Amino acid sequence: MSASQSTLKKVLVVEDELQVRENIAEILGFEGFYRTTAENGRIGLQMAKEEIPDLILCDVMMPELDGYEFVQAIRSDPQTTNIPIILLTAKAERTDFRQGMELGADDYLTKPFTLPELRQAIDTQLRKKSMIAEKNQKKFDQMCNTITLSLPNELHVPLQNIIGASGLLIEDWSETPDEEKLELIEAVHSSSQQLYRLTQNFLLYASLEATLANPKKMEEFQKKSSRTKLKEDVEHAVYLEAEVMQRTHDLQLDVQEAVVRISASSLKKVVREILNNAFKFSQPGSKIHVIGLSGFNSYMLHIIDHGLGMNAEQIANLDAYVQFNQKIHELSGAGLGLAVSKKIVELHGGNLIVESEFNRQTSIRITLPILSD
Repeated sequence: MSASQSTLKKVLVVEDELQVRENIAEILGFEGFYRTTAENGRIGLQMAKEEIPDLILCDVMMPELDGYEFVQAIRSDPQTTNIPIILLTAKAERTDFRQGMELGADDYLTKPFTLPELRQAIDTQLRKKSMIAEKNQKKFDQMCNTITLSLPNELHVPLQNIIGASGLLIEDWSETPDEEKLELIEAVHSSSQQLYRLTQNFLLYASLEATLANPKKMEEFQKKSSRTKLKEDVEHAVYLEAEVMQRTHDLQLDVQEAVVRISASSLKKVVREILNNAFKFSQPGSKIHVIGLSGFNSYMLHIIDHGLGMNAEQIANLDAYVQFNQKIHELSGAGLGLAVSKKIVELHGGNLIVESEFNRQTSIRITLPILSD
């Protein structure tokens, strides 16, 4: 490909009729596209993988690999799954359109079509692709920027505690009473666990973000989602986190039973992260309410604390896992923990909503689909 061709949008035409194939290729050349052609679906699939075109025009009725099979193959390969596909067909039945769309086609053109119709269909799909790419890049840049700005701050407190406590042990081991040694070792262990939790959450957040950005991966994940009877798992996660934070006496639980579409491990992760924040940002002695209500087709889990609360801007920044009031309270991981929980819930077909009154209370409402027994 020449230097001038490399700047053009590349369109692959997969069409078994020679005259139609050449006509479309000629039109695309006049319209300023770099075009390649294939005489059947099998060759077209190979060319798509080798050249990664910006868009594919594909006939439905072809030998060896028809248009529907071609779409399935393109969508099943990570290299080609996001390439827009416009199917070309002489059939105008609604069932034919529906079949193609369900398999992953982006648009249809019925033969014979005019030049304006072809140009509009191509421009529409390329514009959509550009908008999606721009949105994904913006999210990626935001995530990288957030990591760059927040990661050092998030890691500072536990690292400082580990360095301080271990330094005292090294310098004054022989002079330090056994009771104080144990306290310092426990402090190192606790901060190490906190540091491990933070790094795991950063890695998990990036993985969840990548899955949610890919509709096919998200669909596959949801199809494989586990069925969980949630009452026992929720209560176990709540008490486990409360014991770590030494706040078991502050709990008030009222959790109904239901079968939901989420794995037990994911459910426990969500509950523990939200509880961790509730304990961090409320005073010992103030109540933490965990309420689970089973509805007709959804389950609502409320976790309510009477602590610092968040303002509207802090809630809006949740997806960027911004640590709120970091300078005042020097607590790490709250924004990240909530963001991870939100992504997990969304990945399982639910939603997580934060309602808060600043300096009064925060209510996290999780909604998950209920499954029949």
